[in-house]
Amino acid sequence: MESSETEHWNEYWRSGSITSFAGRFQANYEGSIAHYWDDRARKFPPRGKILDMAAGNGAVAMLLAEASRRHGLALEIHAADAAEIHPPRQALNEASDPRGVRFWPACPNEATGFEDASFDVVCSQFGFEYGRSEDSLNELARILRPGCEAYLLCHHPDSIILRDAREEAGLADRVLSERGLIALAKALSEKMGEHPSRASLRALADNPGAESLRQGLNQEVAALQALARSEAGQSALRQWLDSVASLFGPAVEQPLTRKHQALETLSNSIRQNRKRLADLISVAVDENRLAQYRNHPGLRLEHNGAFHEKNNRLLARELVLKRL
Repeated sequence: MESSETEHWNEYWRSGSITSFAGRFQANYEGSIAHYWDDRARKFPPRGKILDMAAGNGAVAMLLAEASRRHGLALEIHAADAAEIHPPRQALNEASDPRGVRFWPACPNEATGFEDASFDVVCSQFGFEYGRSEDSLNELARILRPGCEAYLLCHHPDSIILRDAREEAGLADRVLSERGLIALAKALSEKMGEHPSRASLRALADNPGAESLRQGLNQEVAALQALARSEAGQSALRQWLDSVASLFGPAVEQPLTRKHQALETLSNSIRQNRKRLADLISVAVDENRLAQYRNHPGLRLEHNGAFHEKNNRLLARELVLKRL
């Protein structure tokens, strides 16, 4: 990705989240994903040099570092990402530890800058597919040692993640539309005036225009809640609704300019998240993209499978590529 294409990711990683699904994990990935990388790490060569490609704030790299210590592997782990990543402090404190993780921000898939044939293993989870396919595959073949493998968990077009992303994107589009939640909240706050008091707000109940806006806002909230069926959609919508509700509750007597600023901040946050969702939806590895992985002259597709959670929900496409 170009720098202009990563700004919304720069902002996301600045928030300090370890995973790319903020709010869905207390810290790092758990369950099936954590078990997957632990099982993989146990098969890596002891003291092997490992790259977590498109690593974000280092979720997979830190899972591998934990597995390395747990199984006595002494792996040398690197984590690279095109964005200006902000790994948690506990990871940075391990930077001088040979079993820890070294982070490389502003290091895109397509041109990592690492030496030829310098890694025993490359890993990536929900990251490799964000790069330009041909250039990323060329770089992968260049930095892997001959006979070594890359393990990729990629977005699958039919996964639960893509289903939730499409729902959340639809909610965001509706909230940001000309007659959506933000617009209605702005119109109602304007109707309240520049310096509303509790008494003046009570008088608005007798104002047909204000009452119509209030009813319209409540109807839109109900419609959005009916559309939010997934945990991800409900979580995002709950945050948006709480932000809007505060303007008509605890912050109701704030000046109009302050309310407008709050709505603009909320809108910008939703737009940035919408860009990340658009990225996610667009990069899912479908059959056309899979053909590029399968036909690369320097790599052999050793495995292409569906990766499921324990409850059998499709989570990702699992790929193993070997350097020829």
